[in-house]
Amino acid sequence: LEEQVALIGALPQEKVMEYYLKSWVFCLPCVTTSDDNHDGLPNVIVEAMATGLPVVTTDNAGQVELIEDEKHGFLVSQYSPVEIADAIQKMCTDFETWKIIQYQARKRIEDDFDSQKTNEPLFDLLKNANKISV
Repeated sequence: LEEQVALIGALPQEKVMEYYLKSWVFCLPCVTTSDDNHDGLPNVIVEAMATGLPVVTTDNAGQVELIEDEKHGFLVSQYSPVEIADAIQKMCTDFETWKIIQYQARKRIEDDFDSQKTNEPLFDLLKNANKISV
């Protein structure tokens, strides 16, 4: 596997972008621990989708709110290496599905995470909050 997969470790943000842009699929198998600790919505998933990179991740926590399975990426069961491998393999062998998910992933981020679209309603809410008496 070492010839096919590189575990790079921590990188500065500008280097992370280089890896997104030369990658074919992004995989982050998050888990809920025995003490019920888990990620909320990992920023790296949003970043990967913003670059048009199909995502394979687990169906726990915030990922299920962001990704519709097989539309914006793949949601697999926690602790299921076979499901993870199958989803990665599908992204590497089914170019039509890869193109659709790549497009839908990017569109999802553009539609719901674009700061110009999300900041204006927030600013309006804050402006109007000063006008409301309690």
